[in-house]
Amino acid sequence: MERDTEALTKRPSFWHRWPAAVLVAAGIFILYLFMCSRSTLWDRDEPRFARATVEMVQSGQYLFPTFNRDFSPGHTAAEFLRADKPILIYWLMSIPVRLLGPTEIACRFMGPLGTAISCLLIYYLGRRLFDPIAGLWAMMIYSVGLLPSMIGTAATADAAVMPLNLGVLALAASALWGDNGVKWGHFIGMAVLFGLAMLAKSPFGLLPLVAIGGMGVINRFSGRPLRLTWRFTLLCTLAAAIGFAMFLAWFLPANAATDGQFFARHVGRHIVERATSPLEHHGGGGLEYVAMLPYYAVVIVAAFFPWTLYLPGAISGLLGGRIGGGRAKVFLLGWIGATFLLMSLTVTKLPHYILIVMPALALAVAGAIRAERSGLLEVRDLAWLKRGRWFFVPVAGMLLAAVIAVFAAILLGSESAKLMVEYLPKIAWKPTFQILTALSFPLAVVGVIVLGMGYLVRREQTGDKKISVPTHLVIYMVVLQLVVSVAVIPVFERQKISPALAQAVRAATDENVPVYWYDYEEPSFIFYVHRHAEKLNSEEAVADWAKTGGPGVLVICRPTLEKLLAAGQMPELPVIGEKAGLNYSKGTFLDVVALRRK
Repeated sequence: MERDTEALTKRPSFWHRWPAAVLVAAGIFILYLFMCSRSTLWDRDEPRFARATVEMVQSGQYLFPTFNRDFSPGHTAAEFLRADKPILIYWLMSIPVRLLGPTEIACRFMGPLGTAISCLLIYYLGRRLFDPIAGLWAMMIYSVGLLPSMIGTAATADAAVMPLNLGVLALAASALWGDNGVKWGHFIGMAVLFGLAMLAKSPFGLLPLVAIGGMGVINRFSGRPLRLTWRFTLLCTLAAAIGFAMFLAWFLPANAATDGQFFARHVGRHIVERATSPLEHHGGGGLEYVAMLPYYAVVIVAAFFPWTLYLPGAISGLLGGRIGGGRAKVFLLGWIGATFLLMSLTVTKLPHYILIVMPALALAVAGAIRAERSGLLEVRDLAWLKRGRWFFVPVAGMLLAAVIAVFAAILLGSESAKLMVEYLPKIAWKPTFQILTALSFPLAVVGVIVLGMGYLVRREQTGDKKISVPTHLVIYMVVLQLVVSVAVIPVFERQKISPALAQAVRAATDENVPVYWYDYEEPSFIFYVHRHAEKLNSEEAVADWAKTGGPGVLVICRPTLEKLLAAGQMPELPVIGEKAGLNYSKGTFLDVVALRRK
């Protein structure tokens, strides 16, 4: 490996220099930005972040975020506090929103940008750990992954915090690989990045410190290939403490302005409760908690597809120091092991909580690809590379089985297929069948892609070196992303309720007309209607509202409306908008109407 590196230094080509990485990152940014443009916001997190940002820009109040704020006199901003996340993501999102308006592209812009910057940092780490080509492989492997592509095209905080976390690890690598250890630039840079990361996603901003701690443990039992001294660990901890002070410089005034509500909701609920109890049913307690401990192993098998094909061989090579030597072993296994263990022990579990591990997995696989091509792997590593099919085949098989099941349902016809799913009592089969029919072509393409991947895997498992399997896998995954963007998402767009209903309300009423809702409370409606919606808590409250004079709009599900009308509990009001579609956040089909009261 050292001889290869020296040769590359003497005869550098375009693909061994930083411009190549910048070009690839630009391509990733454009691809992600295109995917962002293909849909309206998805409930429920995206419109909450987006609307909070719009309200921040609208009000000029940048101290704390609000959601579904009522701007009429007599209300304060603190009444509508959104304490789920700290302030940085809203500050960042406000820049494109000011420039481009409250559009989907503007609200999601930081996702593609954060992913592109993350990929450049992954490239830097790949150069440090292995060589420039491995860095390019790592950034492509990461960017075409299922989980990063979902997170990187969403108007949420995760894609924005990732480059901050990676920046800390990149500075740590620079200090550990350098001749003089931690310099003032490393220390100040880490402190600032820790602070910004905590301002973006509070405790997740400290995950690099967890990774460094894991490196320290593995370094101790691996002959200390990295100079992970007590001084280095102490300085990293001190940098995190300074970053926490940066966080407090915002948090304390924000908490005071909300009469302590930010602390109670953000720290008490969204940090302590998520760590110790299954918040919103994401996880479990008791025996269910024990059963959920392998949760993130399953997530990695599914979300890191198809690169799990190389993961067993990569782990084997890292453990033996044959991929990047002892330094790569300590750096990557410490990063992966410590953060994976922490997330697994946390009670509340969501797939994107493990996103911090994905760059390390991409680097490990990239190193394995380079080491295998250079003949640096031993027989045991090659054997584990072949065992990667244990993880690849089940996921590919389930994808193919899903495609086959859909086509079987289509071929059998609506009524016959309905008999196959009678065990699903709440399914609305007719609209479901229509969606499946509309998805037939893109699903056929997905099936061809999966079969193509399977063919590649078979060729590689038989030792055929005439084709570059990693290159073809990258191409297949890019095609898959484009198929989903161009052919799958439009099918679900036609089923969305909130954008169409909100547009009808805006067209029929002035922006000062108050909006009320009952039994349909999706955040996306708030974003697209561009105003506050007041919740009615009972059918009696709905009936009272309908009998009260004054302009207003009511959003309600048609079955509830018909029930109230049939019982004579409310008068008939003119319908100004209606939309039947899929409420995908709950997995149910709804028929929703908007009524106007004069």
